[in-house]
Amino acid sequence: MFKDRQVNTLKRQREAIQTKTFTKWMNSHLKAKEMVDIFSELDDGLVLHELLEKLSGEAYRLPNKKKGRPLMRFHKVENVEAAMKFIREREVRLEAMGGQDIVDGNITLTLGLIWNIILRFQIADIEIEGEDAKSAKEALLRWCQRKTAGYPNVKVENFTTSWRDGLAFNAIIHKHRPDLIDFKSLRPENALQNLKSVFDIAERELGIVSLLDPEDILEFCDEKSIMTYLVGYYHKFAKMEQDNVWQKRLQNAMQFQVETEKDEDHFELETAELLQWINDTIAWLQSRDFSNSVEGVKASMQQFKEYRVSEKPLKFVQKGNLEAQLFSIHMKRRGGNRKNYVVPQGKDVKLLTSRWITLEKEEHERENALRDELRRQERLQQLASKFHRKADLREDWMTERNDMMQREEFGSTLSQITASVKKEDMAATEVEAYSDRFNSIHILQQYLNQDNYHSVDVINLKANTLDKKWSDLLDLLDTRRFKLNELYQLFKVHSDMDDAIQFIEDKSQAISVAPLGQLVEDVAELQERHKQLRTDIDAYVVAVNDQLLSATRSLQETKHTQATVIENKRKEIKKAFEQLQKQASHRSDLLKQNMQFTTFMQDCQSAQTWVADHLPKATSTDLGTSLAVAHKHNQSHELLETDMSAYKKSTFASVVNTGEALVHNNNYASSNIQQALNDLQFAWENLNQGFEQRKIGLALALEAHQFLEQGNEAESWMTSRTPYIKSQDFGKDEHASWTLLQQFNQLVSDLYGYAKVIERMQGQCDIICNLPQPDSSVVHSASVAVVTSVTTPAPTPMATPVKPKKKKKKKTHALLAEGKRPQAQTHLNDLP
Repeated sequence: MFKDRQVNTLKRQREAIQTKTFTKWMNSHLKAKEMVDIFSELDDGLVLHELLEKLSGEAYRLPNKKKGRPLMRFHKVENVEAAMKFIREREVRLEAMGGQDIVDGNITLTLGLIWNIILRFQIADIEIEGEDAKSAKEALLRWCQRKTAGYPNVKVENFTTSWRDGLAFNAIIHKHRPDLIDFKSLRPENALQNLKSVFDIAERELGIVSLLDPEDILEFCDEKSIMTYLVGYYHKFAKMEQDNVWQKRLQNAMQFQVETEKDEDHFELETAELLQWINDTIAWLQSRDFSNSVEGVKASMQQFKEYRVSEKPLKFVQKGNLEAQLFSIHMKRRGGNRKNYVVPQGKDVKLLTSRWITLEKEEHERENALRDELRRQERLQQLASKFHRKADLREDWMTERNDMMQREEFGSTLSQITASVKKEDMAATEVEAYSDRFNSIHILQQYLNQDNYHSVDVINLKANTLDKKWSDLLDLLDTRRFKLNELYQLFKVHSDMDDAIQFIEDKSQAISVAPLGQLVEDVAELQERHKQLRTDIDAYVVAVNDQLLSATRSLQETKHTQATVIENKRKEIKKAFEQLQKQASHRSDLLKQNMQFTTFMQDCQSAQTWVADHLPKATSTDLGTSLAVAHKHNQSHELLETDMSAYKKSTFASVVNTGEALVHNNNYASSNIQQALNDLQFAWENLNQGFEQRKIGLALALEAHQFLEQGNEAESWMTSRTPYIKSQDFGKDEHASWTLLQQFNQLVSDLYGYAKVIERMQGQCDIICNLPQPDSSVVHSASVAVVTSVTTPAPTPMATPVKPKKKKKKKTHALLAEGKRPQAQTHLNDLP
């Protein structure tokens, strides 16, 4: 059944197309009257009579004519039979067909009659020169194949599907009239446009009536309709071919003139074509309507490369050939004693060269534009890949969170519900933190939209989908949090009182047993913990009081039997909260005082360490073995004095002031603070005394070293003159004796003069002997006291350090023995 319906449908389509085609064909031959319905207008045989006489050029007798009245049925049948007899006499077989069939409007037989007329009087006389066709149909097919041979995308194999894309019709016209059709611009995929264009050109330019509708060919290619239409092409171009034969004969008589003009026309045509190619190419090079994709731009670059490698070199050769051809034309005219050839305006070689230069310039600019566009497209492609990668991650994350929240249950106890609340808060925090990541894809989306990415619709659709999922996730989160909070409040009302009592007991016990700490770090940590504890207590007290009050009022409003009991218990809990807060406040005061105490003890210990570190240098017994070393020790001692003064004004004074303020404010460890202050001040005093004793010793050492150097110089001076005084050489003659006497008198004079130096040294020695002497016992006592205070562990808040006793000072021996002259090379450390 389905197959029969399909066959009937195809039959109706074919008959409809043939009806339109045959109607147009008959109208093209019947100029007097235009037929509308061939099935009703052929029934009287009058139209058939007119058509057959015109096609055959012969007349035949019509049995019945209209004479002012309509013909009877049998008259119509006779007329149609006469026409059919005329056709049979021309060797056309009309089987199973009678006049009554045409008079009755039989569609199939009527169309068959018209088709036989077309075959006999339009197609039967088609002949192909040089070929022996078996039938007129085959002859027409071979003619079409010959005319379309060599055209791209055109392969005529039948009178149906080979003509569907319109290229075969265009090829036949282009074969005979290339000026009417730009065949290179045609594309097989533009079938409808190709058919409309060629039918319009054939009718307008060639007078070939358009018997076919383009839509019918696209829908159903009817063989008879296409053959009927192609007959018009054949008769039109067969006449043109006969005209061409006549023209060739005429050209033979004017061969020289024609060849000359042909060369000139060829030159002009080639020049015009080349100029047209250059102009078209320049327009193409100037265009910037690149494909909006990486692949499209790469294809444009490949097309540009092929143009450079394949197309342009051929045109460059053609340009050179035209220059040579122009030279040849000039030589031929000169040889034929003709006038010089004047190149028409707009077709000269100079213009060709100028446009070629412009072509190369535009070529370079297009290359740069293609590269820039490729970089832009690649950047957009990378951004799109990044967008999809991030979008997939965001979508997976939202799907995972959605599934997780759909699966999770709240619980059936307060602890479980509380845990669920925390989880939900964490989920909300996570979602909020994730919003920045989610928004990053919109930035990429904005970039891609601004730069017109080729698949921006896909990007926008993906972004909209993600926005919808994000909105659904937020709605689900809000819904869950609302339900969870309601459930949490319901359970919490029943457990708040028991939790409050347990809270008070736990926190009171924790405050009672908590230590105060001995180190600053420990105390700071304890303070921080206690601060957090007080914050927790205060927040808990406020929250629980409000909750219990609200719950109590709710019970009172509903007149619950236990409302009074709960109200009394709430008041007791409120008093217990107040007592707990007082206990926490008292511990805060203790921790604050302990922090002041431990901080002071730490600073005090640091000051003791500083004193101990500087004590060896301040009490050193190394006074130097030479004048230079003594000078160096003096400079170092002066720097130490500066450091001690600065430290005392800043750090030391700050520690002392802090300790005194704590004692004055009655810190709980005031006795320990006072003891530490005394120890620190004692250590500083010992350091200062040791420093002063070393300062005295260094001053004495400097004077002694200066004296010893002068003594060594005096001893060297006397030693150098002693051999001369003890000499037994008194001279061998008067002159020698006189000379020695003069030298001796000069020596005596020098001795008296040097006596003043000795006297000054004696005075210097007396000064040194009267200088203050350092007390070594003071230095030793300071070292012992400070080292003991530093190495002794820091006292506990209740411990009291033992203060070392001071020793009496002892005087040192005299630096130089009275009445004795210092010996040469004697050092300070060698003296008693």
